[in-house]
Amino acid sequence: MAGLCESGNEPAGSLKAICNTTRCRHPGCSETETLGLVLGFCKKGELLRNNRHHRARTAIANLLRNRGWEVHEEIHCVSEDDSHSRVDIIAINRRTRKRWS
Repeated sequence: MAGLCESGNEPAGSLKAICNTTRCRHPGCSETETLGLVLGFCKKGELLRNNRHHRARTAIANLLRNRGWEVHEEIHCVSEDDSHSRVDIIAINRRTRKRWS
């Protein structure tokens, strides 16, 4: 990587050493590149984030199903002020009459 960009005292391979900037490398994103941005906000990783979220949700739902709960995933909801959202999991234990969401 020598010669690609000037680097000061930054660790070799760090974003600042490579490109002399800390801005996100995804075109159109001018945010400071941080782990939080990459894992939770930047559009570049949106599909990966959604897939990771869905795998985790399904794993939890399957554990509840295996324990005898009635489970519903991705339930569309409309609030009293007409805003729309989705609930990831609604679980009902019909024997104990308990619910979890």
